[in-house]
Amino acid sequence: MSSPVFHVEHNANLGEMFHAEHSQNGKRLIRPGLGRTAGLSGQLRHPRRLEKMTATAVKEYKTLLARTLPKPIHTETENELAIRQLEQLAGKTKPSAAEKQLMELLTILIEAFEEEHYPLSRKASPVEVLQELMEVNGLKQKDLTDVFGTSSIVSEVLHGKRSLTIAHMKKLSQRFHISPELFF
Repeated sequence: MSSPVFHVEHNANLGEMFHAEHSQNGKRLIRPGLGRTAGLSGQLRHPRRLEKMTATAVKEYKTLLARTLPKPIHTETENELAIRQLEQLAGKTKPSAAEKQLMELLTILIEAFEEEHYPLSRKASPVEVLQELMEVNGLKQKDLTDVFGTSSIVSEVLHGKRSLTIAHMKKLSQRFHISPELFF
């Protein structure tokens, strides 16, 4: 059984990370990254709250709820629909408070379904994370010399002969706009 392949996406609208994974059967999954629901373990963690909604926003939220009809997800079809709805909302440049609330709700529902149906067997190694970032961004070893200093160091890291240093992790996290914790 092979582990899922993932790429890291940064959702600037929510200010958080999530993983879009592809399981061995090719299904697209959304996984929490280092955002507000990472590591749920049966509990929701919300380090930051969305702004309070005005009466107009509450009305808009009710309309959005009536249109999307979010509910617990039980099938792959329902999961795909929720993912499409989330992606549509996340694609907006300036989502309203009501849209942000709906994005949060959809994320929680998707995560709950996927944690139950697609448990991760293991965490990706730092090198696997780097290799996936390179592939998703169409980068070659030579494109990372600014991070590692020389192409030989890049090669050694990618072939497991040298470990990533904390300085490398910081530079990589800045370059790819991700948390350095992904490399631990």
